Amino acid sequence: MQELNRTIERNKDEIEKTFKAKDSLLNIMARSQHNVNHEIRQLLYEYNLFDIDIPDEQLQQENDEELNKIITSALNTDSGKLKNFMTFFMSNVKNVFDALTDDDCSVHISIICDDDPAYVVTLFRDPTSYTERTNVDLKYPRYRIESFTPYKYIMNKRAIEPTFLCNDCSNYDNYCDRNDNWKQFYNACVSVPIRVRINKSEDLHNQIGFITVDNYKGFKNNEQLAINELKSFADSIFMIFESYLLACEFSSQLQQNNQV
Repeated sequence: MQELNRTIERNKDEIEKTFKAKDSLLNIMARSQHNVNHEIRQLLYEYNLFDIDIPDEQLQQENDEELNKIITSALNTDSGKLKNFMTFFMSNVKNVFDALTDDDCSVHISIICDDDPAYVVTLFRDPTSYTERTNVDLKYPRYRIESFTPYKYIMNKRAIEPTFLCNDCSNYDNYCDRNDNWKQFYNACVSVPIRVRINKSEDLHNQIGFITVDNYKGFKNNEQLAINELKSFADSIFMIFESYLLACEFSSQLQQNNQV
């Protein structure tokens, strides 16, 4: 009987630890999502998008033709607003996935090139991994989508679900990365597209890039949660980029009208 009671107490302690860990994880995820949404609201307000009556035909246009150039320029100008937001955004994504995986994760956003959709460039990294990964970006500033397995898989029209997650990339058949020394940095990876559906019946999307998280330990037991969290962040960043482009376009239009 005493042994049974000790077993029950041990199990009770383990259950309590599990619930506390889950509770802590949910709090981190909720806080990070709130942080991001709060800053998105503020940034959109500062771009004056809430005060602009955007015509329906404008919303239907594909505004990503010069996205690479405009967003990259904005990260270096724009009074620092977009760059500050991106740093904040990537830090919160990292916080969520560090908690979710109990590992030190790296986050980066790649954007499809304006002049050739077969290529991408790394647009932004989280502040922590930036230092050690920046040499890779300098060596390969522009690279083919096919040279990175997660992007190649996502862009495959035959893929049932356009997301990629692997807990052991070392044993993934023919896994490739533009960096031959990728195993020094990670062994697990999750990636989702940054896009919006433009035609539901034909399942057509306007895709501007990818957001990717990698680490060593993987996403075991939380694979679907990891994918859904990353999709949520991808939706947020799409909204910011497209809103910024619209703000730029209307600002330019207003300036031209004032000059007439």
